[in-house]
Amino acid sequence: MSTFPPLEARVSALERQQTISNARVEEVYSDMLASFRQLAKYTETIEDRFDKIDEDMTEIKATMATKAELAEIKATMATMATKAELAEIRATMATKVELAEIRATMATKNELAAMENRILDAFKQLVVIVKPQQPPLQ
Repeated sequence: MSTFPPLEARVSALERQQTISNARVEEVYSDMLASFRQLAKYTETIEDRFDKIDEDMTEIKATMATKAELAEIKATMATMATKAELAEIRATMATKVELAEIRATMATKNELAAMENRILDAFKQLVVIVKPQQPPLQ
């Protein structure tokens, strides 16, 4: 008597094993295909994000100041007034009330024109008085 099962039982067992192995291979194949599809979508999403980042970087570079522009701004800032200087200027400036008082006491155009006419008339009178007193020309 043989310790091995009969040939037909062994073949039948091998066929079942092969069927189970083939089924498992098909399952793994389906899972791998699904994983590859997900990976492809994920890769596409990443590429889209990189494209967006690239566009943003291009836009940033286009609007960013160059070293020369920054140097120019720095030079301009060096000549600008400090807060203390601005405070000093504000302290010496006339207020709105002071400006209104000055405007109230200023002469108008008509008043200046009248004064100009009076000065001109006085000058004409002075010329008339001084002219006869000049010594005769030789």
